[in-house]
Amino acid sequence: MLKDIREPAPELPETFPEPVRAFVATALAKQPEERHPDAPTTAAPPPAPARPAACGTAGDITNVGDGLKVGLASDSTTGGVAAVMGRNTQYGWVHTVPDSWSRFNPCNLDKPNLVEDSNGVSLATFSNSFMMYWTVTPTGSGSYYLKDYMGQSCMTDNGDGRQLTMTTCTPGNKTQEWWIP
Repeated sequence: MLKDIREPAPELPETFPEPVRAFVATALAKQPEERHPDAPTTAAPPPAPARPAACGTAGDITNVGDGLKVGLASDSTTGGVAAVMGRNTQYGWVHTVPDSWSRFNPCNLDKPNLVEDSNGVSLATFSNSFMMYWTVTPTGSGSYYLKDYMGQSCMTDNGDGRQLTMTTCTPGNKTQEWWIP
């Protein structure tokens, strides 16, 4: 127990974003004057990165159930990056309907398409496939289901920081309902 009083708390791993690591380090400082001064300071989340200018009018894909935005597992818009909830959301999404299906690209149309794959939902590593086509279906309450091109599986929110997956569509399931750009 004396170790907790005398020694600094271990640092969070570098897999956590720097603002989070700094926030936790300040909150656990041994000297009271080195800690956050009051509750409003500690309650304020770190500011989200601004949307890059190259992303223009990209909008957010937001889950109805928890209000989290679809983002990326890393600060990159390259193919293969997993789509996750609540992380690296600064790029936004461009929604186009070039044919009978919808497509979603992070930031702008020069970036890879959002696709479903065997691991879940991610950015495409290929230039053309049926996996990049989405069926957008109204829920009846102003939001939408984002279904695979066959309209059988729905994009599903698995919680903050977790990769999106495709699961059997269930009417009324808020983890499968989205507000889209």
